[in-house]
Amino acid sequence: MIKAEVPIVLYGDSDSNSRIGNKLASVIYATAILEKIKEGRIYGFKIPELGIEFEEFSVKKEKGKSLYVNKHNMSPQLVADLVKFGKYSSVHIQTNGLYYPNFSNQLPHWQAHFKSLKLNKSLIINDDEILLNIRANEIIGRLKHEDYAPLPIEFYEWVVKSTGLKPVFVGQFEPSVYLDMLKVKFPNSKMHNLKPLEAFECLLNAKNKVLSTSTFSWYAAWLGRKDSNIIMPLSGYANPLQRADINLIPSMDDRYHFVWMHPLKRSVFRGLKAHLKYIHEKSKPYQKYQKIEQHSS
Repeated sequence: MIKAEVPIVLYGDSDSNSRIGNKLASVIYATAILEKIKEGRIYGFKIPELGIEFEEFSVKKEKGKSLYVNKHNMSPQLVADLVKFGKYSSVHIQTNGLYYPNFSNQLPHWQAHFKSLKLNKSLIINDDEILLNIRANEIIGRLKHEDYAPLPIEFYEWVVKSTGLKPVFVGQFEPSVYLDMLKVKFPNSKMHNLKPLEAFECLLNAKNKVLSTSTFSWYAAWLGRKDSNIIMPLSGYANPLQRADINLIPSMDDRYHFVWMHPLKRSVFRGLKAHLKYIHEKSKPYQKYQKIEQHSS
């Protein structure tokens, strides 16, 4: 029996513009755990612009054994059971919890939360337009990650042609070969270089959107409008053949259309152009799927 308050501790820096997607993922995972533990309380960081403010955790509150959660797919019920039967006095979340079945029931709560904030609409995407979220900065430069890469330019050409909507590129842009490639193929399209929170609000409010390979992009779209049309490329970490420990495929959510992308680690090819060319050749012809079979680890 859980008798005392169980601290659920999040890890993250104090910069509200830093790693918003990862922070939001861990917060939503923590609320799913809190729902099971009930006698718990979340501690951690603050993103005041998004109405998220948790008290900083003090080691003085540590009164016994700590449970360290470091697997994406560890279920909230299992965490609660371990606390109950393993007599852990606190839970330290060292993962983003990127396993959709574990937190899918949190959507109504968090949609209501963001609706209540009445965020500033710094950029309006009209319903005859489609927002193409571009993640280009850190995953193109020296801070490359094995499971994160920009998407082939041909994919965006297919999206625009198949939907008939006007493209609007939104993200954090820095001068790069990839940005040059986009401008060549879409010379007359709108391209907005926004701050992270501005981009988040834009993704949240747009009706039609295409996700990048990014947890930031995924959570902003998932928490957005109920009448959204979301195109989700199953690329990088989002592809179950590349990361079987992650599941961010809301296959029963009618807002989503999934596009299969060939799994490929960034380290296979030395250059970005070679990587993009290979992905395109192996993934075409691009097709949208309404439902994708849920995978398990």
